This record gives sequence, C-alpha cells and structure tokens, in this order.
Amino acid sequence: MSVHLLDSTPTAPQKKASIQSHFEPMPVLSCKDLSVHLDGTPVLNNIDLSFQSAQWLSVVGPNGAGKSTLLKALAGLLNYQGEVHLKGRALEQWAPKIKAQQLSWMGQMSTYVDDLRVHDVVRLGRLPFQKSWSSLTAQDDLAVEEFMRLTGTWDLRDRLMATLSGGQVQRVLLARVFCTKSEVLLMDEPLLALDPPFQSQWINWVRALVAKGVTVITVLHDLNVAMLAHQMLILNKGKVQFLGETQNHELHKALEQVFEGRVSVVQATGGHSEFDRPRHHVILQP
Repeated sequence: MSVHLLDSTPTAPQKKASIQSHFEPMPVLSCKDLSVHLDGTPVLNNIDLSFQSAQWLSVVGPNGAGKSTLLKALAGLLNYQGEVHLKGRALEQWAPKIKAQQLSWMGQMSTYVDDLRVHDVVRLGRLPFQKSWSSLTAQDDLAVEEFMRLTGTWDLRDRLMATLSGGQVQRVLLARVFCTKSEVLLMDEPLLALDPPFQSQWINWVRALVAKGVTVITVLHDLNVAMLAHQMLILNKGKVQFLGETQNHELHKALEQVFEGRVSVVQATGGHSEFDRPRHHVILQP
C-alpha cells in the first residue's frame, strides 16, 4: 500500500526512502554568476553551471564563444568575477597543491620544455602528490608507466620532447594529465594533432575514466565526437545557449541555430552508443 505525504504516521523505512528520493548530490564543480573580461572585453557573462561526478560533458560553440576561457576560469587560471566551487568549496580556498590533486587542466597549447625527456614531462603530473623535499614514490612511477603505456608513449620515454611529432607530443601531454588521477579533468581540444586511431582510443580512455567516477569536461571542435558525451554545453558570445543531454532534440536545434544552419543533426541508423542511447551525427551543410 502506498504512503502519502499527508499520512500522519509513516513508518521509519518509508521516511528514509522519501528523504533519499529528494536528495540532490553536491556537484563536483560549479560556478555562479561567472564573468570574465580579457583586456577590458567581456568574454563570459554571468554563467551558472554545475557538473556532477562521473559525467563527460563536451563544450562546443563558434570561434570566440568563450569555450577556452570557461575552462581556464573553472581551473582558476585567470581572473574572474563570480564564484567557482570545487566539491562545495570556493576555488580560492583550496591550497594550490591540494587543488591540483583534485582538478587537472590541459590546454590547447600546454607548455613543456623541448630539452626534457618524455618520461620527465609525464612525471610532472605526479608533482602535486610529492611530499616536501622528497622524490616521487614507487607508486607514482607505477602511475606514470601505466598511463604512458595506455597512451602509447612508453617506448618514447627516453626521447627529447623536441624530437617528437605533434601527435606524439599530444599523447605525452595526455599521459601527464591522466596520471594525476584527479576527480575532475578539464581538457581543451585534447584531440589536437591525434591520428584517427588515437582519437578513437581517446574516447575509450574518457569512458573508462567516467566509469571510475571521474568528471571530464572537454572543449571540442569535432561535433561528432562531442555528441558522444553524456551532455553538451553550447556557448555563444560568452553566454550559455543550451545545456542538455546530447540526445536531446532541443539541443540539436540549438546546435543548428548557433552554427547558423551550417550543420544539421541526423539520427544514425542501426546502432546505439556505448552509453545505451541513440547515436546522432552532425553533418555539414554547404
């Protein structure tokens, strides 16, 4: 027999179930009234967002929409107005080293030193876990090797960064950000210079991380890869145009609108994504 809210004497288990049904988990990352000005020019305008654990969200939009700026602001890498919270705590309240253990950022043009060995560059990803005046532990080295093998860079470990191709450099930088094992990964154009086989591998890597509870937020120009995420955020002129599941028809219309009819979203035939939802393709309209 069902119990209604007006019942005066619900049983204890039913009370507990009612409370649980209304429980909203705390977002792992959020922002409120987030605005950014660069050289006096407004780039982001009063953005409110929240991101839950174990989700992959893709960020798309026209050039100049503020996509890269959003990721940098969420990572605390530039000045902003408003609030950014990591695990319910204001970003500026985190000690830099502890924050780096929880949240990692990989930019389009991530920095590295040409005359460093590949192995040393990837090991930098474990620095937030290094204790003062100590070297990396055996556990750190195991994490480095794990993700270098995953990204196909282990055999490059003794090479200098200056000797690598663009795609090899990108895989080294991916290994560096993955080996932090952070709960939140922010990646700006992570497919840059990757060959198609490694682009496909990257999708699998992201899905494996999400399955372990990691939140992944990626800026992507490849709209078909972006459609494989759980959710998509569409930015335009520094504002949120739409946020929703990638299979949402209203999101598809917003995507077509923001790109001024130059793209259209069509449902693929004969298959579902690995997230057990219908697949859609984005096609260019000449």
